[in-house]
Amino acid sequence: YTVNGALIETGLPYRFYVVSENYVGLSTAAADIAEFRACQAPTGLAAPTRVSTTDSSVVLSWSAPTDDGGCTLTGYAILAGDEDQGSALGVTYTEVHSAAVRDNPAMSTFTVTELPGTASAGSNLRFKLMAFNEDGFSVTSTQSLRVVLASVPD
Repeated sequence: YTVNGALIETGLPYRFYVVSENYVGLSTAAADIAEFRACQAPTGLAAPTRVSTTDSSVVLSWSAPTDDGGCTLTGYAILAGDEDQGSALGVTYTEVHSAAVRDNPAMSTFTVTELPGTASAGSNLRFKLMAFNEDGFSVTSTQSLRVVLASVPD
């Protein structure tokens, strides 16, 4: 993108104000100045990995996206779906533990106990991850992690 012929660079802040023009000339610049940061959605977000599993929880781990889109990351969302309850269209994902994960950009591991549907020992679950940056853009991991809920045998 360009503004006045200059290329807009991702990650830099830009300030805009309004000036009107008619046949007499230019108006005074508006007092209100809008400031924006040139951002895009983060990219390069891999699926989370499984650290451990019980019959009622899954510990997930992940790495930050390879590119934050030019704005600081603000947090993540963990999406969980029950493969056993899927339809012909696939697994339906819902966000879990949003209050604990959404505003925590330094987080890279989390114990999921909010399991989807009727998940119990033997359930086949899938997990995806979303990352958000300060301009509100997000990316979802294209791959999902498949986990079977189980604990150590007796």
